[in-house]
Amino acid sequence: MKRVAFPLVFVLCLVACITWTNTPVLAQGTDTTKPVSTVNNTLGARQTSLSFPVSVTGSDPGSPSSGVSSYDIYVAVGAGAFNYWTTVSAGSPSTTFTAVCGVNANNSIFFYSIAHDNAGNVEVHTTAEASTFMPDFCPPASTISAINSSSPAFALTFSASDFENDIRTVDLYAGVDGAAAQQVTFFYASGSVVNKVFKYPALADGVSHTYSFYTISKDTAGNTQLTPASGTTVTATFATATIRPLGISINNGFGTRSYVRYIKIPFTSQQNLGAIASRVRLTKFTLDGMGATIVPISSYVSQAGQSIVIDFGATDMGAAVPAGGSITSRWQQFIARDGYFQLAIDTRGNGRYQTVYYFHHLLGDVDGNGQVTQADQSYITKALSRPGSFDSSDVDLSGAIDTTDTAFLTKSKGRLLSSSLKLTAPANW
Repeated sequence: MKRVAFPLVFVLCLVACITWTNTPVLAQGTDTTKPVSTVNNTLGARQTSLSFPVSVTGSDPGSPSSGVSSYDIYVAVGAGAFNYWTTVSAGSPSTTFTAVCGVNANNSIFFYSIAHDNAGNVEVHTTAEASTFMPDFCPPASTISAINSSSPAFALTFSASDFENDIRTVDLYAGVDGAAAQQVTFFYASGSVVNKVFKYPALADGVSHTYSFYTISKDTAGNTQLTPASGTTVTATFATATIRPLGISINNGFGTRSYVRYIKIPFTSQQNLGAIASRVRLTKFTLDGMGATIVPISSYVSQAGQSIVIDFGATDMGAAVPAGGSITSRWQQFIARDGYFQLAIDTRGNGRYQTVYYFHHLLGDVDGNGQVTQADQSYITKALSRPGSFDSSDVDLSGAIDTTDTAFLTKSKGRLLSSSLKLTAPANW
């Protein structure tokens, strides 16, 4: 074999080039120091939307240093364990966290980061470095699942749910024959899942009509469901009938009888309804059904579409809400309006009352079962510090649920409506 002789200059150049090329590799191999990092604690104590920025700061203190290459970010919700969330590069160490309704909203959220350097060293870290609170910004949902249109008293079954808080109200909207839907009633709800029935008075005029319905729910955090793109429709025809009431709704379906502020009586049509509204009589009896006192309501009664409403406004059964004075004196003023009530309607204008409904008023009867018990106390305990405008637990009607409500209920415990007195089952008209 013939040997090849290389010039000395070529050999020296080859050795030098190989040595120079491998220099960074040798430097990386000698970096055995773990990098360090932290999630910047600039998140704020409380967020104002579902999304917010998260950024990381870090360095590679090794000597020689290979430099930080990336950061893994871990997240924990509430008392839960940390889980890997995402990775950001050292050159762009920030990203956006978006809370997911039903998963991590209405909770405290914690973060920490793990740094990686170019030599393969990995930071060791397991504790929170930054945190924030994510309020409930998630709107509730509701839908009409069924409509029974076999009679002019439509029964609309609806369901409502919320991921984070309780449902506060569910509004029913209705439109007839293509007209824009208008709110016709609402229901005060309680619980994160609600399944109820709305009643709606259809037209009984011998003409075919198409009705469109949808619901909009609101939760206790103030979030409101978006208006649906379309409603649930039904077409029906009902023969012209003599005008008559279809039922009664008290406090818009709210079960409480601790106060009475709103009464609604829907009818089969609007014919002469204004005149009928002037022929409504309210009589008060004691809780055991004794005595009889006519309650003046003429200034509160009016026609509203196909219904007669008695709207007491900010008063309770027409009596002003007591303000000032001791707990005992105010409580005594409140219970003075307790009683058993008869609502009579003269639909024919002949001086006789063809329709009669019965209900009661009992301070502290939050669940509306005719007696004040520990169960009512539990409702108030759960609702303490919640805004109370038109809330079943707002016993003193102050607009907030507080220790005064608890004191009033404690004084009312044991009071009850006589079990021999009949009551009309209300509906959510």
